[in-house]
Amino acid sequence: MGVEQQLHCRNASQSAAGTTGLVRSARIRPVPRRDPSHPRIRFGARGGTTSASGSPRRVTSSGCPVRFTRSNAERQVALNFETEISSTRISYHGQRPWSSRLAPQRSRTRASRCRRSKAAIPSASRSNRARRSSTRRLPSPLHLAPPKAAGSRQPRAAIADLPVESTAVPHQSVRALLAAAFVCLGPGDLPSDGPPDGPAEALHAAEPPRVLRWAGDPEGGAPFVEADPSQPDRVVGFDVEVAALLAGGLGRTARFLNVEFRSIDQAIARGDADIGMSGIEDTPARRATLAVTVPYYEFREVLSVRDADRSRFRSLADLRGRIVGTLGDTIAYEILLNAQREHGVRVVSYDDDVHPYSDLVIGRVDAVLLDNVLAERRHRTVRGFTIQPQTVAIGHYVGVLAPENAALRDSLNQILLGGMRDGTLERIFRKWAVWNDDQPQLHARLLAGEPVPAVVGLDSSASVATMSRWDAATRYFPSLIRASAVTIVLSCLSMGLAVAIGVAIATGRVYGGRLARTTLTAYVELIRGTPILLQLFVLYYGLAAAVRLPAFVAALLGLALNYAAYESEIYRSALEAIPVGQLEAARTLGLSERQVLALVRAPQAFRLALAPMTNDFVALLKDSSLVSVLTVVELTKQTQIFATNLGSWVIPGSLCAALYLVMSLPLAVLARRLEQRWRTPQG
Repeated sequence: MGVEQQLHCRNASQSAAGTTGLVRSARIRPVPRRDPSHPRIRFGARGGTTSASGSPRRVTSSGCPVRFTRSNAERQVALNFETEISSTRISYHGQRPWSSRLAPQRSRTRASRCRRSKAAIPSASRSNRARRSSTRRLPSPLHLAPPKAAGSRQPRAAIADLPVESTAVPHQSVRALLAAAFVCLGPGDLPSDGPPDGPAEALHAAEPPRVLRWAGDPEGGAPFVEADPSQPDRVVGFDVEVAALLAGGLGRTARFLNVEFRSIDQAIARGDADIGMSGIEDTPARRATLAVTVPYYEFREVLSVRDADRSRFRSLADLRGRIVGTLGDTIAYEILLNAQREHGVRVVSYDDDVHPYSDLVIGRVDAVLLDNVLAERRHRTVRGFTIQPQTVAIGHYVGVLAPENAALRDSLNQILLGGMRDGTLERIFRKWAVWNDDQPQLHARLLAGEPVPAVVGLDSSASVATMSRWDAATRYFPSLIRASAVTIVLSCLSMGLAVAIGVAIATGRVYGGRLARTTLTAYVELIRGTPILLQLFVLYYGLAAAVRLPAFVAALLGLALNYAAYESEIYRSALEAIPVGQLEAARTLGLSERQVLALVRAPQAFRLALAPMTNDFVALLKDSSLVSVLTVVELTKQTQIFATNLGSWVIPGSLCAALYLVMSLPLAVLARRLEQRWRTPQG
């Protein structure tokens, strides 16, 4: 609310000795006249200002006193100013000029005797309120009527245009204003004496970080990184201790970031973490795209077979036409791809290192090729397979950093070499039972300054990391086409089965009895209330002890059963949307319920359900990428393999998106044509 000001003048006589004026605001509120609780402040040309003690002094302006009143809410705002009203000027302290204008009033011919009520404005002596008032905005505009001679007319003038006698702000008000600006704007928004990029900012930017962020995957990541069984919210493993060693050497604290194994390289390249360590293998692709540390552990790729096949399958050449499983995006996967071309091995890729060995024991795969560290770890908990002594290839574990962090990589290399020299790494590896005779030889070569190849036993000349982007795309494009065919076949079969099951469920819920409706409703709610990924895991891995479904069959059933629940809701709503009058007319003609459904209700319901069905099929086409967890290599999985080996998602992602559009757009066009053909004419 604005400051309510009132000047009430009453003519006492018809004398022309003086003039009267009336000061008004947008609102005029009557104020009690004799309230001793209201302090006063009077203005005028002959009175001056407030006294030294802060109490108001009586003033007048051409014989007419000016009075200011406030509402109860505005009493909390204390004004610290001095105003002098004359014919043409106002002086003030503590506030900026009011954007008001002098409103001319008609002069009166006689002197006025004025009556005023008590001013409801806080006293200037209340310094604590006065200090708060300096940080607040002024009230609404004030219109003043200056006195003028009888019969004269004066033009209106803005108060800001009048001569100002004093614009000095009291010292306490200055401090209050600065404090309010500091609170509202913050220290970063306040002006400073120095330039924006001054020494203080440079010192703050140059301050070294106190945390070393490292990325790893605790899902099946033992003995590299795994959740502590006694305290699941923390991770343990020899990579955890190596990361702590590196952070301590830098004077930092290690902070773990949970990143999926196949996404660690991308997370490091984006800068989400400083270093990635979770059994990361040294490969030519990583050396070409990332900053790689010196190897700190040497491993061997070994072949694991069932106990009954110990003497039967000794090498990859013996596994012609057999299924061999491994972890995706690893050196072992590249080795198996070469063996697929040379020996006709069938490759199955997993997202973790736990299920390959469980599938090996139950007979889903014939062999597993993985690191000796992982094979020996699983052999302690899973019985029924044998690790062949022959070495297929030799690799190394490294840490990966972003290419621009080469200086940090060099510092970490010195810490790793120091750990090899003083035996710290040996103590860590012995603690986790992974120390063997290969490690002293590796450490000796590194301390002697000898170069260590990324992989021994793998032809890296055929790696996509050494090819141009066009050559890599040409090489992988046939694989993407084959994966697209798998996606199309899987999606079409799953959608057909889902439609059949959905029609049966919808019919049962519309025409069935109470028990049938309750059972079918419970199935629909159960399927819709649980994730499809969980359903796939239960079908493939959860029921493996009782029913050993092939991966493709499990994927087909999982997608079909999931989408059948959604399709049934579409068909049920479409059946119930048919007008009841049509059904009664069909029954009146003597049609049975089966005939009513087949001849009247179902055809119209199909037209209503066509658009949602098309949308569900497109969604199913994309959800088919989830079956990669069941070792089915479809389009998305093959694209991911391509991108990981290439070290970039630009070309693989573009090709994958184009193939998905090619598969989905024709279906959408067909659905629109059917809708136009079946559309009921209007009019």
